Amino acid sequence: MATGQQVNFDKSSVFFSTNTSSATRHAICTRMGIQEVSEHRKYLGLPSTVGRNKNVVFGYLKDKVHKKIQTWDNKFLSRAGKEVLIKSVIQALLAYTMNVFLNPVEICNDIERSISQFWWRSSSKKDIHLMKWDKLSAHKVNGGGGFRDFRDFNFL
Repeated sequence: MATGQQVNFDKSSVFFSTNTSSATRHAICTRMGIQEVSEHRKYLGLPSTVGRNKNVVFGYLKDKVHKKIQTWDNKFLSRAGKEVLIKSVIQALLAYTMNVFLNPVEICNDIERSISQFWWRSSSKKDIHLMKWDKLSAHKVNGGGGFRDFRDFNFL
């Protein structure tokens, strides 16, 4: 009341645990004048609810990375160009989600695999991976590529 700010009930929503009865849900929503959030809704670009199958919920991260990499595949990029794209776009794309949620290992591994394939891809169709991801994700001072290990980053 002191600031004069008010709640925008059109933008407000509530979600309930699975063991909340539908009568209780309806009563709360009616009393507060807000809607119940749908299961697959997003807020600030993140899923509102996370169920048991986290691979499905966070599968959109894999899709985002794959789409970005596919747009870069047709371009002739040097190693330095690829490094800049990976570090400034892909790693930044995942940072917000990884700061909020603990992502499944399978998602992190799949994203790292996509990055590694993009990194080693050349104009010839034979992709030879000269270093494991563990080495690529090591710090440059230690002889690595300086790429982010997403599982480790997710724990920070």
